[in-house]
Amino acid sequence: MKDGIKRAITISTLGLALTAPSVMAQEQVSLFAANSLQVALMEVTADFNKANPLDIKTKYASSDLLGKAIAGGEQADVFVSANMGAPQKLEAQGWGGPAVMFARNKLCALAQPEVKASTETLIEAMLDDNVRIGAFTPKADSSAEYVWEMLAKAEIVKSGSFNVLSRKVLTLNTDEESHKTPKALNQYAMAMDEKKTDLLLTYCTNAFLAKKDLPSLQVIQIQPEMLVGGDYGLLVRKEAPESAWKLAKYILSPEGQKTLNSYGFVTIPSDKK
Repeated sequence: MKDGIKRAITISTLGLALTAPSVMAQEQVSLFAANSLQVALMEVTADFNKANPLDIKTKYASSDLLGKAIAGGEQADVFVSANMGAPQKLEAQGWGGPAVMFARNKLCALAQPEVKASTETLIEAMLDDNVRIGAFTPKADSSAEYVWEMLAKAEIVKSGSFNVLSRKVLTLNTDEESHKTPKALNQYAMAMDEKKTDLLLTYCTNAFLAKKDLPSLQVIQIQPEMLVGGDYGLLVRKEAPESAWKLAKYILSPEGQKTLNSYGFVTIPSDKK
C-alpha cells in the first residue's frame, strides 16, 4: 500500500515537472520599445512565440519617454530604444545591462510616383522648385531630428543647397481627422496619398511601411555623403526572468535580424554586438 502511495506521489511529481514548461509559457514579459520598431517587433515577437510561448506585454512610445518611465519605476523587462543614450543612461544607473546596439535606422526619401529621382540625382530633385519637400514634426516622427542634419550635409554635395532646402521643407503634422477616413493608412502613406508633399524625408523603415500600403510610391536611398540616422540599443533588466533574456537574444539572432532588415533596418553583424 505504501509503495503504491509512493509511486502515485512520484508520478504526480514527474507530471508537475513535465508540465512546468506549460506553466512557464504563461509567464509575462514586459517589452518597452520605440515607436519606429512597432510593426517590425510585432513580427519578431510573433516568430519568437512560435517556439517560446509567452505573454508579452508591449508599450510603444518615444525612446526618451520610455527611458524616463522606466527610471520613474514603471515595470519593463526588455527595453528596445531608437537611440543608445536612453539605454546607456539606465545601464549607468544599474537598472540592467549591457546596453547593446542591434540595428541602425537611416533616412530615406519617400517620393511620389511622378518624381524623377535616384540616389545619385536626389539632391537635384530636392532643389527643383516644382518638388515639394516634407518632414513631420519630432513629436509625430522621431526621425525628424535627423532631417536638418541631413540638409546640412547636403552642402558637401552641392554648395549653397542648405539655404535653399531649409526654406523649402514643409512641416507636416498628423491630422486626427485624417485617421477617420475609410483608408487604413499609416501617417506616411496618408501624407503621400493626400498629396501633402512630393518627397517625404523620414526613416527608411517608415518609407517601406508606406510603400507596402501604396506600392506606387518610390523609396529612394540617400547617398553616403548626406546619410544620417540613429543607432538602436537594447537593454535587459538585471532582475528580469530568463524568458526576457531569451526574447532579447532572439531579437539579436540571425532570424530576428533578418526580420528587422526586411523592414528597412540596417542590422549589425554578430561580431560587432
